[in-house]
Amino acid sequence: MRSLFKKNDNSNQNEVLNEVIEACSLLVDPDKIFLFTINRIKEIFSIHDFLLIKSKATVFCDISNKIEVAKESKFINWIKTNRTICSLKDKSIFQYVNSDEPSKSISSFDYALPSIIHNDIVFIAFFNKETYKELLKNDTFNFFEVILKITALSFQNSCRIFSETNKIKVDAQNEKMISIGMMASKLAHEIKNPLTSIRSSMQFIGSFVKEDELQELTSDLIFEVDRIKEITTKLLNFSRPKILNKKDVNIYEFFNIFFSTHKRCIEENNITLIKNYNEKSAVLVTIDEDEFNSAFLNLLLNSIDALTISADNNRIIEISIKENKDKIDISYSDTGCGMNDDELDKMFIPFFSAKQKGTGLGLAIVKNIFDLHNISVKVYSKRNIGTKFEFSIPVK
Repeated sequence: MRSLFKKNDNSNQNEVLNEVIEACSLLVDPDKIFLFTINRIKEIFSIHDFLLIKSKATVFCDISNKIEVAKESKFINWIKTNRTICSLKDKSIFQYVNSDEPSKSISSFDYALPSIIHNDIVFIAFFNKETYKELLKNDTFNFFEVILKITALSFQNSCRIFSETNKIKVDAQNEKMISIGMMASKLAHEIKNPLTSIRSSMQFIGSFVKEDELQELTSDLIFEVDRIKEITTKLLNFSRPKILNKKDVNIYEFFNIFFSTHKRCIEENNITLIKNYNEKSAVLVTIDEDEFNSAFLNLLLNSIDALTISADNNRIIEISIKENKDKIDISYSDTGCGMNDDELDKMFIPFFSAKQKGTGLGLAIVKNIFDLHNISVKVYSKRNIGTKFEFSIPVK
C-alpha cells in the first residue's frame, strides 16, 4: 500500500481535509456521502482491502446492502462498549463476531474502527493487518480517523435533514388529504341523493317509451347516472375515516383467493398472470383483510386499464413474494403503458389521473390503505414499459 502522504506532511493533509469538507458540504444525499467516503478513502490512502458499513434503521449495511449486521448483535454491542479500534482476532471479540450469523461476513477482516457521532455509531470501517500497519507506519492513522469522522458527521446530518424534510412533506400531504376528504364527503352526499331521484325517473320514463331510439337514450342516461354514483361512492369511501379490523392472515392464501376471484376478469382481457411464489406456503401477517383486498383490487383495475391501452400485446401482471427474515417482501408489476416522471410524482394525489375517464381516486385509496397499515410503498415506472410496486409487511 502506498499512501499519498509523506510522513508528517501536514500541508498535504490540510489540503485534502479542506477538499473533503467542501465536498461533504455540497452533498445532501446520505447515500452519495457514503459512496464518496468509500471512494475518497480508497484514493487518499490507497486502500483496497477495506469495507465500510453505515447505520440504517435496525442494521449496519454496506453500499450494496448485501452485508448486514444487526444493531442488536453481540458484536455491535461490544463495539459500542469499547468505542475504539479493535482487533477482530482478539479472543474477547472473536467469539462475538462468529456467534452472530450476519457478523460472519466481516470476520475475514483483522480490525474494526467505529466512527461515533453524538454517542451513535455511524460508520464502521474494516481493514486487514497490513493496511493498519501501513497507516501507523506513515503516521496517517489519526488522519484516517479524522476523515472518517467528518464524513460520518456529514452523513448523520444529511440523514436527519432527509428525515425532517420527509416528515414535513408527509404532514403537509396529510393536511391536504384531510381537506380534500372533507370536501369530497360533502360533495358526494350532495350529489348522491338527486342521482337516486334522476335514476328512478329515467327508469319510469323508460317503461313507457316505445321507440327504440328513446329507449336506448334512457338506458344510456341510466348508465351514466350509475357511473356518477360509483364515483360518489368512491369519494365517500376515500373521505370516510377508517378503523382497521386487523387480524392474522396467511398472505399466500390471501393472494390465492384474490387472484382466483378475479381470474375471469384477467383472462377476458387477455392478461397473463405470473405468480412467483409457492401457493402452498403459509406465513401470517397482521392486516385488515377487507381493506387490503380493496387496495389490490384498485391496483388490479389500474393494471387492466394500463394494459388495455398499451400498444404492446404482451399483457403481463406479475406478483412476487419473498420471505426475508422478519418481513415479507412483495412486488406487484404490470407491462402496461407506464408513467412518465411527472405522472409518477403525482400518482397518489387524489383526483389526478392520466386516463381520459379516470377518477384519480384508485391509487389514492391504495396509498391511504397502505399508510394506515404503516406500509411504505416504492413505485417504479417507465412509459411504454410498465409499472412496479414494492413494499414489505412485518411477519407475525
